Amino acid sequence: MTDRVAALLPGPRRALFLRACLLDGEDARAAWAAWLAGADDPAAAFADRRHACVRLAPLLVGVANGPGSGRLGAAATASLVREELRWRTLASAAAEALETLRGAGLEPVLVGGAAAALTAYATPWQRHCHDVDLVVDGTARVAAARLLAAAGWHPDPGAPSLAHPSGSRVSLHASPLRAPGRTLAGLRDRGGTVELGGERVTVAAPEHLLLRACEGAFVRAGGSLAWAADAAVLARSLDEEGWARAVEDARRAGAAAPAAVALGFLAREVGLPLPAGPLAGLAAQVDGRAEADCLALVPRLAAPRRVARRVRRELTRVVGRRRA
Repeated sequence: MTDRVAALLPGPRRALFLRACLLDGEDARAAWAAWLAGADDPAAAFADRRHACVRLAPLLVGVANGPGSGRLGAAATASLVREELRWRTLASAAAEALETLRGAGLEPVLVGGAAAALTAYATPWQRHCHDVDLVVDGTARVAAARLLAAAGWHPDPGAPSLAHPSGSRVSLHASPLRAPGRTLAGLRDRGGTVELGGERVTVAAPEHLLLRACEGAFVRAGGSLAWAADAAVLARSLDEEGWARAVEDARRAGAAAPAAVALGFLAREVGLPLPAGPLAGLAAQVDGRAEADCLALVPRLAAPRRVARRVRRELTRVVGRRRA
């Protein structure tokens, strides 16, 4: 791993916080105590709701109630209640979007944080979610955006996403992976279905979600830690066959580099017990393009794809017509 790529991953302090969130038992408690000991004002990290620590706080419930935690234990519990309310609002809005899309014969696939929340976390609200990511086949993404805009969703000027009047968001994607042009085999066939706000929706398989989560380490480098939590809970959900599919999917989609680097970080720096065989299988696929593959994910919106531009252009036209 090059220095440029390593600089995009969480530093020692954040890795310690991840240990407290993602490990079990005494390992988690020891990491939490060490994190507290190294903070001048631990509560300050939880004062700003945009801070990465706040968004992972629901995972600290129980761990954060130990000696010396003070009011941080209460803050962790409060965050869980807050995230449950957020989730219920988001799920209700997402159900409206799914109903609208189905009315036009579109059947999206759920990916991203909401998919992980429903399939790998103990409860969905352990995972901070402010939007729902839906994959819509090919050029149907433009039609999907038009349908939602006509139903009262408001376009985001900077991305192919739309906001519900409640503030919840739906993001439309042409691919389950973040890098342009990368697709995954069996996206619909391998996944199951989950209930989201009372609507059934196809969800991507856990190995697909894992690869997307690993890409998230570079898309929001230095910011959100949600990718690490997602990767951890999804990795734990994979059996031997699931890991074999993940390694093969990474090879076919050209996604081995971000997966190998992100999972290697979780195993090495966080101490997550990941199987050595699949990690070696991913690492064996990494070649001289590894740095470029990881760094290419960082400026996700720097060069919008043609479809994304078409979505924004179409949304502007539809919304303008509706308001007129």
